[in-house]
Amino acid sequence: MSERWLGLERISETSWTLPVTEKVISGASALFGGCATGSAVVISSLMADQPVAFASSHFGALAKLGTSVTIDARVIASGRTLTHLEFTGTVDGVESFRSRVTCGARPSQATEGEWIAAPSVSSPDDSRDFSQPVHEGTWADRFEFRLADVRSVDGPTAAWWVRPKEDDPIDVPLSAAVLTDYVTYGIGRALGVPMGGLSIDNALRVHRPVSADWYLLQIVPEAINGGLGFGEARLFANGALVAVGNQSIVVNGWDWRLPDEA
Repeated sequence: MSERWLGLERISETSWTLPVTEKVISGASALFGGCATGSAVVISSLMADQPVAFASSHFGALAKLGTSVTIDARVIASGRTLTHLEFTGTVDGVESFRSRVTCGARPSQATEGEWIAAPSVSSPDDSRDFSQPVHEGTWADRFEFRLADVRSVDGPTAAWWVRPKEDDPIDVPLSAAVLTDYVTYGIGRALGVPMGGLSIDNALRVHRPVSADWYLLQIVPEAINGGLGFGEARLFANGALVAVGNQSIVVNGWDWRLPDEA
């Protein structure tokens, strides 16, 4: 399912191609960072026996719409508990992204839990449809978004209810990789300033990959200085933490507002 969702095609034991179509691009008409990291997550699930626990990517040259990315994979180290992998994505020999993934599984420990709580927000039924023009013809057009009313949170934040469209199913780890890259879109709305960004890097930590009818996606800005910004994305399912993502971005003047908010 996940390979089909991305359009990944295997060409050898350790190499894949990813055609850059409208299904995996951002509003910049280039491969969306979350889809790049998602490709590493998907390939890792095929190469390692353990589930994905961590993934990170650093981005170089943009992989533009209409090109094809060659992804070369290698296992850095593999053991009973952890498998570490590295991926390099290139377009015509030029590096577009480099990802590292850790897959791991351990028995339950004496102390376990989650200490990040979902924000108090309006329900999906009471939240506003979020048909953002910049989503059209991109990866985000494959999800249904509803803008949640955030009720009581310290500091700036923005939240959406999100779910894959019924005719376009996607696995939970891939959903987490894609959706936690939404800091570039969400940081401006959280701050109430018409701005957005392009990814420099992202990191994904998968806590509990459970599915839900609706995921709650929370974006929390952390800092901006000198045109560079940092933020965190938190993904929840039925109130439980699914994954956390962190992202560095180049800040630009993208306007996140809906047509009737301009």
